[in-house]
Amino acid sequence: MSLRRQLGPVYTEYPAKQVGDYLGDKLFKLVATIICCALWTGVYYIIIGVVNFNRKNFVENAEEMTTGELFATETSLWVLVACYIVIMIIVFRSRIGEKTVRKRTR
Repeated sequence: MSLRRQLGPVYTEYPAKQVGDYLGDKLFKLVATIICCALWTGVYYIIIGVVNFNRKNFVENAEEMTTGELFATETSLWVLVACYIVIMIIVFRSRIGEKTVRKRTR
């Protein structure tokens, strides 16, 4: 039989700890979003390169553009920003990095 006193949830789940956990979770998700967006930018640039190659070789009278010029077009940038927004929604709605709260049972 244990003679140690058990502290209740009032001492282990105080508001400042809850706010710290919440902000830590959101900061982790922000960093994860930035990393995912950076990786997506690289993948998107490769996809634009493939599209540019196919456009040059299979479309008659196609305007000559480098992959960088095609990447910097307005339509391409709008698609990239839309993908960033989708990535942000997916990461912030996921449970990545969240700590599970253990329920105490007696």
